[in-house]
Amino acid sequence: MKEGRILSVKVKKKHLKNGKNVSMGFGFVEFDSTETATSVCNDLQGTVLDGHALILLLCHVKNDGKVYKRKLRKIRVQLRCM
Repeated sequence: MKEGRILSVKVKKKHLKNGKNVSMGFGFVEFDSTETATSVCNDLQGTVLDGHALILLLCHVKNDGKVYKRKLRKIRVQLRCM
């Protein structure tokens, strides 16, 4: 695995009526470089965590609405780690 730094981690959570927050089963990790992200994605793809196999996808963030959605789908298909 390539050495690099994690810049941020965001786990998506759902707020329940009983006041608890529970994981929705996915999240986002931002790395210091595309090379680090690609290496981690390839090396950890399919790793079992708490009884669930990880499915890791690379994506790039854009800030311009429609272009973001269209390009994100395209990038995910092209950069999907298998």
